[in-house]
Amino acid sequence: MNSLGFLNLDFLPEKDSFTVFGRVLSDSQIIGIRDKDFILDSEKKAIESENPNYCILNYYCIENYLYHPDNIEELQLQGFDKESYIEDIKKYKNEKILVIAQKLDKARSTFYELKIHGEKYRDEKNSTKILEKLRSDNFFDFYEFLNMKDYRKNYLGKFNLNQDCLSSTKWFKDSIENLLIRKVKVNI
Repeated sequence: MNSLGFLNLDFLPEKDSFTVFGRVLSDSQIIGIRDKDFILDSEKKAIESENPNYCILNYYCIENYLYHPDNIEELQLQGFDKESYIEDIKKYKNEKILVIAQKLDKARSTFYELKIHGEKYRDEKNSTKILEKLRSDNFFDFYEFLNMKDYRKNYLGKFNLNQDCLSSTKWFKDSIENLLIRKVKVNI
């Protein structure tokens, strides 16, 4: 992330989202960024509005940005077919849907941001809404909740891509900048 070249902005790793949220609560000068995981947009919006120096990704994790079809397409790889790649991601999602469904409620019960505000953000129907999106074969419905950290990379394996390459695109940099622009003045 530091290689993106944002001036006056350093990205520091933390152990987990609990630690990131704790740092944000204790120091208003820190901008915390956390994976979206299984947080709905409505919950994300409410959490961020109460915690202006806290940023939740728009996708499950940073790997969803790195492996996003639009990001890969920008690399102009010889032999890359965006539609075939999306179909491979869809196939992967459908293979994992039962495992994801089994973990969904447990995972959501560990999110400190949802715990501290109780029923304010949390709705028992929210897990069902997430599962409905994951069941969809519409890429834009399911991709935000699909963990691309575990994507088997069968389709992409032949391209020998690494994170430096994947994070070098304008699409990736613009995506991260658009997340942060609300939080800090980003100088590029």
